[in-house]
Amino acid sequence: VGFLLVRDNDLAAGILLLEQALAQAQRADDPVEAAACCAYLAQAYCWSAAFERSWEVSLLRETYTRACPQPHQQSYVYTWLAFLSVLRGAWGEAEAYLALAEPAVTCVVSLEPRAFFQQVRGFLAFQQSDYRQAERELRAGIDIFRGQDPSELLLCLGLFGLALAANGKHREARACIAEQESLGETLA
Repeated sequence: VGFLLVRDNDLAAGILLLEQALAQAQRADDPVEAAACCAYLAQAYCWSAAFERSWEVSLLRETYTRACPQPHQQSYVYTWLAFLSVLRGAWGEAEAYLALAEPAVTCVVSLEPRAFFQQVRGFLAFQQSDYRQAERELRAGIDIFRGQDPSELLLCLGLFGLALAANGKHREARACIAEQESLGETLA
């Protein structure tokens, strides 16, 4: 329920419920549930621009993920830490987390963790002004999302459009913006 509230843009109420759920999971010594709560909290804090708290919760998630080896959790935790590292400008740290993430991403059946991994690699390349690499990585992630979860495109197309524009592909960048706008109109 907490994450549903977060997704419905009631961040404060959602975060409160998620923090309560995390505390319950910790009291019950349930690392699987605690890792899931941390995953939702990390996103919620990031979306509310509380990046330091997102980082703290993500490190806690890493601890719980190691205690309950679930491929799904492992396929995301290091990619998320890499994403937060890019936001912090810690590029070497981001690369180290991506190196930890890659084996886990390749072990799960779902392609969505791979798509997110590609997006974060593209984000890192973009921040480092390697726009060609950024375009390749972002395109690879978007191609996966198109076949798996088109709703994720709304979050990914903006940066992809910037990478296209940085590479002088203005027509493709405008098409990217138009697609993002069209997807945005489908939302409630």
